[in-house]
Amino acid sequence: MRPLRRQSRTEEVPVIPEGADSNSGVIANYQQVTSKVVAKPIAEVVANHQQSGSKVVAGSANDPVQNEESGSKVVAQPIAEVVANYQQSGSKVVAKTPLSQLSGLQLNLLQILYHSCRNHGQKYTQPLSVQHLQNYLKTSTGTVKNAIHRLIHKEIIAKYESKNGRGGWTQYKIENFAYAELLQFESDSKVVANYQQSGSKVVAQPIAQPIASLPSSNSSNIINTITTREDDWVQLIQTPLNLKNLGLGQGHIKQLKEKFFLTPEQIQHGLEAFAYDLEKGELERLKSRGVQNIIGYFFGAMKSGGYNPINEGFITAEDLAEKEMIERLENRKKERKERSEKLIDLLFAEWLETKSREELIKIQNPIHQYLDMFHKADLKNHFKKNEMELFRREF
Repeated sequence: MRPLRRQSRTEEVPVIPEGADSNSGVIANYQQVTSKVVAKPIAEVVANHQQSGSKVVAGSANDPVQNEESGSKVVAQPIAEVVANYQQSGSKVVAKTPLSQLSGLQLNLLQILYHSCRNHGQKYTQPLSVQHLQNYLKTSTGTVKNAIHRLIHKEIIAKYESKNGRGGWTQYKIENFAYAELLQFESDSKVVANYQQSGSKVVAQPIAQPIASLPSSNSSNIINTITTREDDWVQLIQTPLNLKNLGLGQGHIKQLKEKFFLTPEQIQHGLEAFAYDLEKGELERLKSRGVQNIIGYFFGAMKSGGYNPINEGFITAEDLAEKEMIERLENRKKERKERSEKLIDLLFAEWLETKSREELIKIQNPIHQYLDMFHKADLKNHFKKNEMELFRREF
């Protein structure tokens, strides 16, 4: 009797074709917005201060008090206007802590939360556990909690809803200015991609300047870290051959991570379980039901947290490797024991040959007959306890 599948209903999920990049280089272009927005108001304040301040000083040299009061008003006015515009601006792109100043881990975490919001269709994430974020970022639980705390302290994210205790989770809300900036990064990345392909000098100038103004180590290290981590993560996944033949590749594995926030263990287990069912006849059954997009069907099953095998007898590659290792270790232990016992028997036989009847009787007086089963057992115990190691070295 076949066990019931955990998923009561499986829907086919649209799958991005193999080779497509769903992230589209969001991080690589986040520098543009911050540098453009910050540069303009600062430049205007400096210019107005230099022009207006010089006029007041020149026209009021005879009245130092008036000069001081007028000069302070002239300098204060443009600064006040900039502050007022910042507070009233709906976009609020300039943050108290610009995204360009975030550490690599904090920026990576913010990107995860942003993509969760996009998948959720809201400005707050899906329910996420710290353990899930830890697996995704490949770091410790304490480091993840510290990064979350710092983003909240910098007023970039806030907790939306949460559940404590076993199986706890939290939904995070990205503040408006940060969400708008991340959205702009995602949009601007398309412009950068077009520039890289066409080599347009007109596009190069406004894009190259903001990127060049940021420390190269900051941006490049973040991008390289994310790329390396992504590549390493994907390389750990072993895709069964029958799924490869159906066209499932690394691009689909990335989609499973980005769409459903699955851990490497969940993805690996799902791939192996689905491949096992396909070998047991599930492929023909699905086709007979009219399912044409086998990979889309698999995505629909994975959406609810993973794929559970239908057929009995499934064992993951990791469990199989552990089972085989246990068997090998048990066989080695058995072989060592048999080898040790055989060596003792051979050494004892050699030892008996070196002893006379009188010596053996003196060592152990036989209860029944000389060198019968019981006498030999007593002599062997004496040999193992008192003489075997010395005799072995001499032999």
